Amino acid sequence: MTRASDLAKLLGAGATINDGTTITTADNTTQLTLTSTDADAAVGPVLGFNRNSASAADSDLLGRLSFIGKNDAGEDVDYGIIRYKIDDASNGTEDADIAIRRMVAGTSTNVLNFKASETIFNEDSADIDFRVESNGNTHAIMVQAGSDCIGIKTASPNDYYADDLVLTAPDEGGMTIVQGTGHRGYLAFADGTSGSQAYRGYISYDHNDDTLYLGTDGGGKLLIDTTGAVTKPSQPCFSATAATTDIPLTTITTITLSSERFDVGSNLASNTFTAPIGGKYLFTYMFYFNSVDADHTSLDVHIKTSNKQYQQTFSPDHFLNSDSLFSISGSVLADMDASDTCFFTVRVAGGAAQTDIHVDSQVSGVLIC
Repeated sequence: MTRASDLAKLLGAGATINDGTTITTADNTTQLTLTSTDADAAVGPVLGFNRNSASAADSDLLGRLSFIGKNDAGEDVDYGIIRYKIDDASNGTEDADIAIRRMVAGTSTNVLNFKASETIFNEDSADIDFRVESNGNTHAIMVQAGSDCIGIKTASPNDYYADDLVLTAPDEGGMTIVQGTGHRGYLAFADGTSGSQAYRGYISYDHNDDTLYLGTDGGGKLLIDTTGAVTKPSQPCFSATAATTDIPLTTITTITLSSERFDVGSNLASNTFTAPIGGKYLFTYMFYFNSVDADHTSLDVHIKTSNKQYQQTFSPDHFLNSDSLFSISGSVLADMDASDTCFFTVRVAGGAAQTDIHVDSQVSGVLIC
Protein backbone atom coordinates (compact mmCIF):
# COMPACT_ATOMS: atom_id res chain seq x y z
CA MET A 1 0.00 0.00 0.00
CA THR A 2 1.34 3.39 -0.96
CA ARG A 3 -1.56 5.76 -0.72
CA ALA A 4 -2.46 7.38 2.59
CA SER A 5 -6.11 6.56 2.02
CA ASP A 6 -5.27 2.90 1.66
CA LEU A 7 -3.28 2.93 4.88
CA ALA A 8 -6.13 4.67 6.66
CA LYS A 9 -8.52 1.95 5.57
CA LEU A 10 -6.21 -0.73 6.88
CA LEU A 11 -5.70 0.92 10.24
CA GLY A 12 -9.35 1.77 10.71
CA ALA A 13 -11.99 -0.58 12.12
CA GLY A 14 -13.59 -2.96 9.65
CA ALA A 15 -11.18 -2.42 6.76
CA THR A 16 -12.05 -4.09 3.43
CA ILE A 17 -9.40 -4.75 0.77
CA ASN A 18 -10.85 -5.38 -2.67
CA ASP A 19 -7.79 -6.67 -4.45
CA GLY A 20 -4.87 -9.05 -3.95
CA THR A 21 -2.43 -7.99 -1.26
CA THR A 22 1.16 -9.10 -0.70
CA ILE A 23 3.01 -8.64 2.56
CA THR A 24 6.78 -8.82 2.10
CA THR A 25 9.61 -8.75 4.61
CA ALA A 26 13.32 -9.19 4.14
CA ASP A 27 13.74 -11.39 7.20
CA ASN A 28 12.00 -14.24 9.09
CA THR A 29 9.76 -12.10 11.21
CA THR A 30 6.02 -12.81 11.30
CA GLN A 31 4.34 -11.26 8.27
CA LEU A 32 0.77 -11.33 9.62
CA THR A 33 -0.50 -11.55 13.19
CA LEU A 34 -4.18 -11.76 14.18
CA THR A 35 -4.76 -10.57 17.73
CA SER A 36 -7.88 -10.72 19.87
CA THR A 37 -7.96 -8.94 23.26
CA ASP A 38 -11.38 -10.31 24.17
CA ALA A 39 -11.35 -11.98 27.60
CA ASP A 40 -14.45 -14.20 27.26
CA ALA A 41 -14.61 -17.92 26.38
CA ALA A 42 -15.59 -17.38 22.74
CA VAL A 43 -13.22 -18.23 19.92
CA GLY A 44 -10.70 -15.61 18.87
CA PRO A 45 -8.87 -14.61 16.87
CA VAL A 46 -10.70 -15.91 13.80
CA LEU A 47 -9.46 -16.26 10.23
CA GLY A 48 -12.37 -16.76 7.85
CA PHE A 49 -12.46 -17.90 4.22
CA ASN A 50 -15.78 -16.93 2.61
CA ARG A 51 -16.78 -18.33 -0.78
CA ASN A 52 -19.69 -15.90 -1.07
CA SER A 53 -21.38 -17.40 -4.12
CA ALA A 54 -24.99 -16.71 -5.04
CA SER A 55 -25.24 -20.11 -6.73
CA ALA A 56 -23.39 -22.57 -4.48
CA ALA A 57 -23.08 -26.06 -5.96
CA ASP A 58 -21.51 -29.41 -5.23
CA SER A 59 -17.72 -29.52 -5.78
CA ASP A 60 -17.32 -25.75 -5.42
CA LEU A 61 -13.87 -25.00 -3.98
CA LEU A 62 -14.08 -23.05 -0.71
CA GLY A 63 -10.47 -22.07 -0.23
CA ARG A 64 -6.88 -23.19 -0.39
CA LEU A 65 -3.74 -22.66 1.64
CA SER A 66 -0.61 -23.04 -0.47
CA PHE A 67 2.91 -23.45 0.89
CA ILE A 68 5.20 -22.31 -1.90
CA GLY A 69 8.94 -22.58 -2.13
CA LYS A 70 11.68 -22.71 -4.73
CA ASN A 71 13.29 -25.83 -6.16
CA ASP A 72 16.98 -25.94 -7.09
CA ALA A 73 16.08 -24.68 -10.56
CA GLY A 74 14.67 -21.50 -9.07
CA GLU A 75 11.06 -22.47 -9.88
CA ASP A 76 8.10 -21.86 -7.60
CA VAL A 77 6.65 -25.14 -6.30
CA ASP A 78 3.47 -25.76 -4.30
CA TYR A 79 5.12 -28.04 -1.75
CA GLY A 80 1.98 -28.27 0.38
CA ILE A 81 -1.69 -27.52 -0.14
CA ILE A 82 -4.71 -27.61 2.16
CA ARG A 83 -7.95 -27.17 0.31
CA TYR A 84 -11.66 -27.27 1.17
CA LYS A 85 -14.54 -27.86 -1.20
CA ILE A 86 -18.29 -28.37 -1.00
CA ASP A 87 -19.16 -32.04 -1.36
CA ASP A 88 -22.92 -31.54 -0.92
CA ALA A 89 -24.50 -28.10 -1.04
CA SER A 90 -28.06 -29.31 -0.33
CA ASN A 91 -29.73 -27.42 2.49
CA GLY A 92 -29.79 -29.55 5.64
CA THR A 93 -27.38 -32.23 4.35
CA GLU A 94 -24.31 -30.11 3.66
CA ASP A 95 -21.01 -32.02 3.43
CA ALA A 96 -17.44 -30.81 3.05
CA ASP A 97 -14.38 -32.42 1.48
CA ILE A 98 -10.96 -31.55 2.93
CA ALA A 99 -7.73 -32.56 1.24
CA ILE A 100 -4.11 -32.20 2.28
CA ARG A 101 -1.69 -32.51 -0.62
CA ARG A 102 2.08 -32.45 -0.70
CA MET A 103 4.83 -33.00 -3.18
CA VAL A 104 5.97 -36.64 -3.39
CA ALA A 105 8.75 -37.45 -5.85
CA GLY A 106 7.91 -34.37 -7.92
CA THR A 107 4.14 -34.95 -8.00
CA SER A 108 1.42 -33.21 -6.01
CA THR A 109 -0.13 -36.08 -4.07
CA ASN A 110 -3.31 -36.37 -2.01
CA VAL A 111 -1.91 -37.74 1.24
CA LEU A 112 -4.92 -37.15 3.52
CA ASN A 113 -8.55 -36.69 2.54
CA PHE A 114 -11.52 -36.11 4.85
CA LYS A 115 -14.77 -36.92 3.03
CA ALA A 116 -18.37 -37.08 4.17
CA SER A 117 -18.34 -40.82 4.87
CA GLU A 118 -14.65 -41.70 5.18
CA THR A 119 -11.16 -40.50 5.95
CA ILE A 120 -8.54 -41.64 3.47
CA PHE A 121 -4.78 -41.77 3.81
CA ASN A 122 -2.79 -41.89 0.56
CA GLU A 123 -5.73 -41.84 -1.86
CA ASP A 124 -3.37 -41.30 -4.80
CA SER A 125 -1.64 -44.65 -4.02
CA ALA A 126 1.86 -43.26 -3.59
CA ASP A 127 4.62 -45.28 -1.94
CA ILE A 128 4.01 -43.70 1.48
CA ASP A 129 4.05 -45.88 4.59
CA PHE A 130 1.52 -45.22 7.34
CA ARG A 131 3.12 -45.64 10.77
CA VAL A 132 1.66 -45.23 14.26
CA GLU A 133 4.16 -45.06 17.09
CA SER A 134 3.20 -46.12 20.62
CA ASN A 135 5.05 -45.34 23.82
CA GLY A 136 7.33 -48.36 23.50
CA ASN A 137 7.20 -49.35 19.84
CA THR A 138 8.13 -47.32 16.78
CA HIS A 139 5.85 -49.45 14.54
CA ALA A 140 2.80 -50.13 16.71
CA ILE A 141 0.77 -50.05 13.47
CA MET A 142 2.50 -50.16 10.10
CA VAL A 143 0.97 -50.05 6.63
CA GLN A 144 3.82 -50.89 4.27
CA ALA A 145 2.69 -49.13 1.11
CA GLY A 146 5.22 -50.52 -1.35
CA SER A 147 4.34 -54.16 -0.56
CA ASP A 148 0.65 -53.66 0.37
CA CYS A 149 1.22 -55.27 3.79
CA ILE A 150 0.01 -54.43 7.30
CA GLY A 151 2.07 -55.02 10.41
CA ILE A 152 1.45 -54.71 14.12
CA LYS A 153 4.61 -54.12 16.10
CA THR A 154 6.75 -54.94 13.07
CA ALA A 155 8.57 -52.63 10.68
CA SER A 156 8.70 -55.03 7.72
CA PRO A 157 5.66 -57.33 7.49
CA ASN A 158 6.67 -58.28 3.95
CA ASP A 159 9.60 -60.27 5.42
CA TYR A 160 7.16 -63.09 6.23
CA TYR A 161 5.47 -65.68 4.03
CA ALA A 162 1.84 -64.76 4.72
CA ASP A 163 2.37 -61.03 4.91
CA ASP A 164 -1.03 -59.39 4.41
CA LEU A 165 -1.30 -58.96 8.19
CA VAL A 166 1.64 -59.73 10.49
CA LEU A 167 1.55 -59.49 14.28
CA THR A 168 4.81 -59.59 16.22
CA ALA A 169 4.31 -60.53 19.86
CA PRO A 170 6.65 -61.12 22.81
CA ASP A 171 6.61 -64.16 25.09
CA GLU A 172 3.05 -64.62 26.41
CA GLY A 173 1.83 -62.04 23.89
CA GLY A 174 -0.68 -62.54 21.09
CA MET A 175 -4.20 -61.65 20.03
CA THR A 176 -7.40 -61.99 22.06
CA ILE A 177 -11.05 -62.04 21.01
CA VAL A 178 -13.12 -60.96 24.03
CA GLN A 179 -16.81 -61.97 24.23
CA GLY A 180 -19.57 -62.64 26.70
CA THR A 181 -20.06 -65.99 28.41
CA GLY A 182 -23.00 -66.82 26.14
CA HIS A 183 -21.34 -65.83 22.86
CA ARG A 184 -19.52 -67.68 20.10
CA GLY A 185 -16.58 -66.25 18.17
CA TYR A 186 -14.98 -67.10 14.82
CA LEU A 187 -11.79 -66.80 12.86
CA ALA A 188 -13.19 -67.50 9.40
CA PHE A 189 -11.78 -68.30 5.96
CA ALA A 190 -14.12 -67.27 3.13
CA ASP A 191 -14.24 -67.79 -0.61
CA GLY A 192 -17.42 -65.77 -1.15
CA THR A 193 -20.11 -63.76 0.62
CA SER A 194 -23.17 -65.96 0.17
CA GLY A 195 -24.18 -68.61 2.72
CA SER A 196 -21.39 -70.86 3.96
CA GLN A 197 -18.97 -69.31 1.46
CA ALA A 198 -18.51 -66.59 4.07
CA TYR A 199 -17.19 -69.14 6.60
CA ARG A 200 -15.93 -72.00 4.39
CA GLY A 201 -13.24 -72.78 6.93
CA TYR A 202 -13.13 -71.55 10.51
CA ILE A 203 -11.80 -71.82 14.02
CA SER A 204 -14.59 -71.17 16.48
CA TYR A 205 -15.01 -71.05 20.25
CA ASP A 206 -18.46 -71.39 21.84
CA HIS A 207 -18.53 -69.88 25.33
CA ASN A 208 -21.92 -71.48 26.02
CA ASP A 209 -20.38 -74.95 26.46
CA ASP A 210 -16.65 -74.14 26.21
CA THR A 211 -16.20 -76.09 22.98
CA LEU A 212 -13.54 -75.39 20.37
CA TYR A 213 -14.49 -76.15 16.75
CA LEU A 214 -12.33 -76.61 13.68
CA GLY A 215 -14.51 -76.28 10.59
CA THR A 216 -14.13 -77.06 6.90
CA ASP A 217 -16.64 -76.90 4.05
CA GLY A 218 -18.87 -74.72 6.22
CA GLY A 219 -19.28 -77.23 9.07
CA GLY A 220 -17.55 -78.33 12.28
CA LYS A 221 -15.26 -81.30 11.65
CA LEU A 222 -13.23 -81.45 14.87
CA LEU A 223 -14.53 -80.62 18.34
CA ILE A 224 -12.70 -80.30 21.64
CA ASP A 225 -15.09 -80.09 24.58
CA THR A 226 -14.59 -78.68 28.05
CA THR A 227 -13.12 -81.99 29.32
CA GLY A 228 -10.53 -82.10 26.53
CA ALA A 229 -12.28 -84.92 24.69
CA VAL A 230 -11.75 -84.75 20.92
CA THR A 231 -14.45 -85.88 18.49
CA LYS A 232 -14.39 -85.90 14.70
CA PRO A 233 -18.02 -86.32 13.62
CA SER A 234 -17.16 -86.39 9.90
CA GLN A 235 -14.25 -88.84 10.14
CA PRO A 236 -14.66 -91.64 7.52
CA CYS A 237 -15.59 -94.85 9.36
CA PHE A 238 -18.02 -97.75 9.11
CA SER A 239 -19.30 -100.80 10.95
CA ALA A 240 -21.37 -103.53 9.35
CA THR A 241 -22.62 -106.99 10.19
CA ALA A 242 -22.09 -109.97 7.89
CA ALA A 243 -24.84 -111.92 6.21
CA THR A 244 -24.77 -115.72 6.38
CA THR A 245 -22.14 -116.59 3.80
CA ASP A 246 -21.29 -120.15 2.67
CA ILE A 247 -17.55 -120.82 2.49
CA PRO A 248 -16.88 -123.68 0.04
CA LEU A 249 -13.64 -125.62 0.35
CA THR A 250 -10.54 -124.11 -1.31
CA THR A 251 -12.53 -121.17 -2.65
CA ILE A 252 -11.69 -117.58 -1.80
CA THR A 253 -15.09 -116.19 -0.83
CA THR A 254 -15.96 -112.52 -0.34
CA ILE A 255 -17.84 -111.88 2.89
CA THR A 256 -21.31 -110.54 2.21
CA LEU A 257 -22.23 -107.56 4.39
CA SER A 258 -25.86 -107.06 5.30
CA SER A 259 -26.82 -104.21 7.62
CA GLU A 260 -24.70 -101.14 8.33
CA ARG A 261 -24.55 -99.98 11.91
CA PHE A 262 -23.03 -96.73 10.69
CA ASP A 263 -21.24 -95.46 7.62
CA VAL A 264 -19.93 -91.92 8.06
CA GLY A 265 -19.38 -90.48 4.61
CA SER A 266 -21.31 -93.28 2.84
CA ASN A 267 -18.14 -94.99 1.62
CA LEU A 268 -19.31 -98.60 2.09
CA ALA A 269 -21.25 -100.24 -0.75
CA SER A 270 -21.55 -103.75 -2.26
CA ASN A 271 -19.38 -105.34 0.48
CA THR A 272 -16.56 -102.89 -0.35
CA PHE A 273 -15.18 -99.80 1.38
CA THR A 274 -13.76 -97.07 -0.88
CA ALA A 275 -11.27 -94.68 0.70
CA PRO A 276 -12.48 -91.07 0.22
CA ILE A 277 -8.97 -89.67 0.83
CA GLY A 278 -5.46 -91.04 1.17
CA GLY A 279 -4.31 -92.03 4.66
CA LYS A 280 -3.80 -94.82 7.17
CA TYR A 281 -6.95 -96.87 7.77
CA LEU A 282 -7.58 -99.35 10.57
CA PHE A 283 -9.68 -102.35 9.51
CA THR A 284 -10.97 -104.94 11.96
CA TYR A 285 -13.04 -108.10 11.75
CA MET A 286 -14.69 -110.52 14.15
CA PHE A 287 -15.89 -113.67 12.35
CA TYR A 288 -18.01 -116.38 13.92
CA PHE A 289 -18.03 -119.62 11.92
CA ASN A 290 -20.68 -122.34 12.08
CA SER A 291 -19.95 -126.06 11.63
CA VAL A 292 -16.19 -125.81 11.27
CA ASP A 293 -14.83 -129.22 10.17
CA ALA A 294 -12.39 -130.56 12.74
CA ASP A 295 -10.28 -131.72 9.80
CA HIS A 296 -9.91 -128.21 8.30
CA THR A 297 -6.15 -127.72 8.16
CA SER A 298 -6.27 -124.00 7.43
CA LEU A 299 -8.70 -121.14 7.62
CA ASP A 300 -7.41 -117.97 5.94
CA VAL A 301 -8.89 -114.53 6.43
CA HIS A 302 -7.86 -111.82 3.95
CA ILE A 303 -8.22 -108.06 4.23
CA LYS A 304 -7.79 -107.06 0.60
CA THR A 305 -6.95 -103.49 -0.38
CA SER A 306 -6.12 -102.13 -3.81
CA ASN A 307 -2.39 -102.28 -3.21
CA LYS A 308 -1.93 -105.11 -0.70
CA GLN A 309 -3.49 -108.27 0.73
CA TYR A 310 -3.24 -108.82 4.48
CA GLN A 311 -3.68 -112.45 5.54
CA GLN A 312 -4.12 -114.34 8.80
CA THR A 313 -4.05 -118.15 8.80
CA PHE A 314 -5.63 -120.33 11.50
CA SER A 315 -5.50 -124.13 11.92
CA PRO A 316 -8.87 -125.31 13.27
CA ASP A 317 -7.67 -128.93 13.45
CA HIS A 318 -5.29 -127.87 16.21
CA PHE A 319 -8.16 -126.64 18.37
CA LEU A 320 -11.12 -128.89 17.53
CA ASN A 321 -11.75 -132.59 18.16
CA SER A 322 -15.10 -132.51 16.39
CA ASP A 323 -17.13 -130.22 14.17
CA SER A 324 -17.91 -127.07 16.15
CA LEU A 325 -18.16 -123.31 16.24
CA PHE A 326 -15.02 -121.27 15.72
CA SER A 327 -14.47 -117.53 16.36
CA ILE A 328 -11.53 -115.43 15.17
CA SER A 329 -10.71 -111.73 15.03
CA GLY A 330 -7.97 -109.54 13.66
CA SER A 331 -7.01 -106.09 12.45
CA VAL A 332 -4.58 -104.25 10.23
CA LEU A 333 -3.43 -100.66 9.71
CA ALA A 334 -3.45 -100.22 5.94
CA ASP A 335 -1.96 -97.48 3.80
CA MET A 336 -4.50 -96.42 1.18
CA ASP A 337 -4.72 -93.80 -1.54
CA ALA A 338 -7.92 -91.97 -2.39
CA SER A 339 -10.35 -94.31 -4.23
CA ASP A 340 -8.50 -97.46 -3.08
CA THR A 341 -10.89 -100.22 -2.00
CA CYS A 342 -11.00 -102.76 0.80
CA PHE A 343 -13.08 -105.92 1.29
CA PHE A 344 -12.87 -109.14 3.33
CA THR A 345 -12.50 -112.73 2.09
CA VAL A 346 -12.21 -116.20 3.67
CA ARG A 347 -10.78 -119.51 2.41
CA VAL A 348 -10.78 -122.95 4.11
CA ALA A 349 -8.85 -126.07 3.17
CA GLY A 350 -8.72 -129.66 4.41
CA GLY A 351 -11.61 -131.78 5.66
CA ALA A 352 -14.70 -132.57 3.70
CA ALA A 353 -17.37 -130.05 4.73
CA GLN A 354 -17.86 -126.38 4.01
CA THR A 355 -18.42 -123.84 6.77
CA ASP A 356 -20.33 -120.58 6.85
CA ILE A 357 -20.22 -117.15 8.49
CA HIS A 358 -22.66 -116.56 11.34
CA VAL A 359 -24.81 -113.41 11.24
CA ASP A 360 -23.23 -112.12 14.45
CA SER A 361 -19.97 -111.52 12.57
CA GLN A 362 -18.94 -107.94 11.88
CA VAL A 363 -16.32 -105.79 10.19
CA SER A 364 -15.31 -102.14 10.70
CA GLY A 365 -12.90 -99.51 9.44
CA VAL A 366 -11.80 -95.99 10.28
CA LEU A 367 -9.36 -93.39 8.99
CA ILE A 368 -6.71 -93.03 11.69
CA CYS A 369 -4.36 -90.46 10.19
